[in-house]
Amino acid sequence: LRTPQQTLADALERATARGTLLKLEIETGTPASGDEASEDWYFINTVKGRQTLALVRQGKLGELRKVLPEEARLKVERPNVFALYEQNIGLLTPLIADQLRDMEKSYPPDWIDEAFMIAVAGNKRALRYIQAVLKRWETDGKDERTHEAGRGDSEAELRRKYIPDEFSDIILG
Repeated sequence: LRTPQQTLADALERATARGTLLKLEIETGTPASGDEASEDWYFINTVKGRQTLALVRQGKLGELRKVLPEEARLKVERPNVFALYEQNIGLLTPLIADQLRDMEKSYPPDWIDEAFMIAVAGNKRALRYIQAVLKRWETDGKDERTHEAGRGDSEAELRRKYIPDEFSDIILG
């Protein structure tokens, strides 16, 4: 059984061999920096497709924008917080919509997206959980290293962090 990626690669190869599509391999990155990569761009074998391919080969990507219609240009839109909630948590009520608006005003969009991803990954599909994650990041700081590796605090660090100073010498021994 073949994966969808293998099926797509095979179909693109056949369409290119048949002449339906034109293929152009674009080198991205620089050899000096060591981050060389390549992308395959495909164009439909029509007059406009051949013209566009020629523009790309000549390095005139600025002119390529004039050739492409507005709807063909890549637009990456981040789903708004309401769409995120409906897609990942459940139905949207007016009370929840108010809470989401407050959340949008209080936290950066990247944090909100990541908090939703954490909630979904942990199967904690509740707005309170997402709000708690955001509140924790706001108070404790959002540290990428400890977030990815789980709570990275050792037992001694946790004791120092949560035991009040006046009792620490008695409790810590």
